Amino acid sequence: MKEKGRVLCNRAASLALAVMLMVSAFMVAAPFQVSASERSFQGSGTSSVTISDAQCSFAQGGDPQWIRFTPQETGYISITAKKATVQEYSDGFITLCDASKQVLDATRDIYTTAYQGSKYSTVTYGVKKGVTYYFKVESAAGVTLKATVKAVKKNAGTSRAKAKTLKQNKKVNGVILAGDKKADWYKINVSQSKKVTLSFSVKTNGWEGNSQFATDGIQFSFYDANGKKVTPDASDVLTKIQNKGSAIYYSVDSDGGKKSKKAGLAPGTYYIKVERSNAASSGLYSLKWKMS
Repeated sequence: MKEKGRVLCNRAASLALAVMLMVSAFMVAAPFQVSASERSFQGSGTSSVTISDAQCSFAQGGDPQWIRFTPQETGYISITAKKATVQEYSDGFITLCDASKQVLDATRDIYTTAYQGSKYSTVTYGVKKGVTYYFKVESAAGVTLKATVKAVKKNAGTSRAKAKTLKQNKKVNGVILAGDKKADWYKINVSQSKKVTLSFSVKTNGWEGNSQFATDGIQFSFYDANGKKVTPDASDVLTKIQNKGSAIYYSVDSDGGKKSKKAGLAPGTYYIKVERSNAASSGLYSLKWKMS
């Protein structure tokens, strides 16, 4: 993880430098007369907003572009950047705000079209039906932002006591809403002393790197019937930098470590807690479990 962090930090620093270089180019070549009119994404399906080279925030001396969005269903919105510029690529920042244009997301989520892969060009947020949001876009070059909105039901329990039972080998989708402190709870029933595999994947916001780009994402934790974590490392934070999420494996000796009995997770009820990793995190998650 340390090596991965160093690579991402270097990448983030390179992107920041690229932004400054593109800003310098626009200061010379771009016109300044275009006003920053308010735009909007549709509340469902797919829609796009294009910000031209002349309209980008750096060409206007720092004024951001605002995109209004009111979802028709609770679920998530994924925003994918595609360059709309004479420059080699486009990059910038997206910040999620409330109806008063006050920051909801504690960080500016970076996007870039300089690299291949959705982890660089796409950010995802969990959103609530009927709530108005604004996306503040600070772009270093012209960009087309394509928004895809999908509904996701919130069927999880709101506490360990109200956890929803999750059947083996059945995948469940859930959503962590932007600005929501509540966690989702599930429970599983392990019938035999076997290894239990929990598989997680996410679509979320955030960038894994140094303090300039906070590690946002969705966190998963695994507990026994008494509310105690099964192992010290029984939690993980998945961020958008990971292409397909991750799988976490738990294998605990049911006999307290004695070699006379079969190793595995002791039969019983266990709980899975899903929550934001910090105040800036939200998005879609999927999880599934099995015994082996």
